[in-house]
Amino acid sequence: MVTKSNNEKEWEYYPSIMFTWLNNGSTNFKFGFSGGFGYNLDNSISVFTGGSIIYNHNITITAGLAFHNQKELSSKYKEEDVITENLDFDQLHTDFIAINPFISISLRLDRNPFKRE
Repeated sequence: MVTKSNNEKEWEYYPSIMFTWLNNGSTNFKFGFSGGFGYNLDNSISVFTGGSIIYNHNITITAGLAFHNQKELSSKYKEEDVITENLDFDQLHTDFIAINPFISISLRLDRNPFKRE
């Protein structure tokens, strides 16, 4: 019998490489468009896009959307269906691209993050 399982994680961690395009300005705060790629231990790649606020080129806060693979029950099956053959997890599930919010905080550690360059 197909039963619902709650394997969803509240938080997922993706070590990532982020890039930020900055506007030209000489203020303490700069704004930019960011993007990046991440990879977790579940063999899942994620693509990130969002906006960043940078303080003195030292502290960056980025927020936006993450696009990554997740699994869901295949459309061939419904909850409480009775299956007479043995199927593994991959036969019961299909991949789909999920869109979730993300937040990132970065620190430049080669100098005092509160001092202006």
